Amino acid sequence: MSFARSFAQAAPVGVRVADTPEDLNMIDRPDCAAAIWRRQTPPAVQSWINELSGAQLPVARQVLQPGMVRDAIGQACKTAQTPHTPERDHLIEDIAALAEMFARPMRAPSLQIRLERVTTNACRKFHIDRLSARLICTYR
Repeated sequence: MSFARSFAQAAPVGVRVADTPEDLNMIDRPDCAAAIWRRQTPPAVQSWINELSGAQLPVARQVLQPGMVRDAIGQACKTAQTPHTPERDHLIEDIAALAEMFARPMRAPSLQIRLERVTTNACRKFHIDRLSARLICTYR
């Protein structure tokens, strides 16, 4: 069982679980502190990501308008020499779609996009920062 699935089954008060992207609109509800989307990366894409060396994973940290994310992630993949495959195209499109999906309900004219190669437990405990909202997506 995945971490997200087991966490979602015992979600704390205020944490809602979404099964579709449309369900994420629940984040606008006053009783919703966080939303977890139980989504799965297509198996072929997940295998491809898992087989890449860490150096081939794209890295980025930029503030962008949502419509600029696709090109920026594409450039990050080129810089990291991520192999140009249909799986890479899927990754780029997925990140761009998530950015658009997140920006819309947040009414955000720009987003801070951060792709990192995390090799340790970067955030050992759940905490609340001074951000209005944050989208975290782990691919590997």
